[in-house]
Amino acid sequence: MSISGITLASALLGIAMTCQAACDSTAEADTTGYRKASDRITTLPEFRSWYERVKAKGEKAIFGAHVDKQQFFERKCYWSVSVYSDEGTRLHLWQAFLVPVAGGSILRIDPVTGEPAHLRSNSQLLTDAYQLALRARYSAANPGR
Repeated sequence: MSISGITLASALLGIAMTCQAACDSTAEADTTGYRKASDRITTLPEFRSWYERVKAKGEKAIFGAHVDKQQFFERKCYWSVSVYSDEGTRLHLWQAFLVPVAGGSILRIDPVTGEPAHLRSNSQLLTDAYQLALRARYSAANPGR
């Protein structure tokens, strides 16, 4: 590797380390950034549907600002955004998300594995449901196949 190649590699590593180091704010320290991330969650159809059910039971939706923070994942800085229902005697975690600081796709934290995954769009979910319904219909009409 040439001297200029080493210099370029060092510069890129330095930039990457600086970006990662800058991704360390807490929700309580950067309320504006966290509020923007939380607001993006409130626009999701899944959130609206869940929120209506929570509200109908007389409960409240609570964002977990005291535990949420920025974190670095796949070379991007994200806000963790945890959403709870306040059931009066306890908080129940509904869902945790990763919301990119610089815009982009929201990730959902899988409650079983703890791994981030892309949200499936409503059209994908409807397509999946339609395909399942077609399979069920076909199986009912063609037993033994």
